[in-house]
Amino acid sequence: ELKRLVLRPTAITSSVEPAAAFVGEPVEFRGRLTAEGRPLDGRKVTVLLAGSPVSEVLTDSSGFYQGRMVLPYQYVSEMTVWAIYYPRGDDIGLYLGSSSPTVTVKVLFYETNLSLKVPGTAYPGRKLTLKGNFDYGADPMPEARSLLVYWDGEPAAEETVATAFTVELPVAAETAPGKH
Repeated sequence: ELKRLVLRPTAITSSVEPAAAFVGEPVEFRGRLTAEGRPLDGRKVTVLLAGSPVSEVLTDSSGFYQGRMVLPYQYVSEMTVWAIYYPRGDDIGLYLGSSSPTVTVKVLFYETNLSLKVPGTAYPGRKLTLKGNFDYGADPMPEARSLLVYWDGEPAAEETVATAFTVELPVAAETAPGKH
């Protein structure tokens, strides 16, 4: 005799606070996992940010989950957050998976313009002097920021600089003549 398997539906909610945050800042997420209106405790919930898993948390005895994540340094106007539950272990064959509605987080960032002056010629075994300036427009200026300089696709110098800066970049003596 075949026994018909009836999987119980689940539902998951999700919210994020604050609704707008700067890149690099933390945001809090929370929600609840239920099956037919009753809480599911001790279940793993995966939280996704912009389609990538960023956290895995357990539900408490009331089916609630919560956590914190940091907005990555991706300069986009908004990112989506949602949570998913899929059956594992003893839940397989008993429950259906579920996905929360997406929540949109407004991503805030300061726009910065960088102007850089590079001499037209560099000589092997000598230093190349780079001069530059950061323009923050009406946005607040940080006291300093990290500047990473690349030579032929490889990091060559890193310095903490102010708004206007000069960086001495050593050019290796074995550097071949040509464009770099």
